[in-house]
Amino acid sequence: MAKAFDKLTPLAIKAAGIGKHFDGLGLYLEIQTPDRRYWRLKYRFAGREKRLALGVYPEVTLGEARARRDKARSQLRDGIDPSEAKKDLAESEQRKARGKFATVAEDWLTFKRKGW
Repeated sequence: MAKAFDKLTPLAIKAAGIGKHFDGLGLYLEIQTPDRRYWRLKYRFAGREKRLALGVYPEVTLGEARARRDKARSQLRDGIDPSEAKKDLAESEQRKARGKFATVAEDWLTFKRKGW
């Protein structure tokens, strides 16, 4: 069941024009052109207003955007900046990928040195 602050519906999203269309609790759909629709979350952390990208519509549905909003709000409640947490996660994924490449490269070099 939709809560009082959930204002957007799938039908309203399809009919929406260019601009910002707010759903509630900081979640909104930013439409730049008819084919460029982005989910954003507006929030305050340490006294500063910030925005967090939650995905692109229609790849991220209204329900998924609301779930991501709720996750970010729970992080805020725990004193964690959601945008910093997202950056940290991306950096750790890059480090993991680099670590795997380095391991494979070292194994390959070890194998090839025998013939050199």
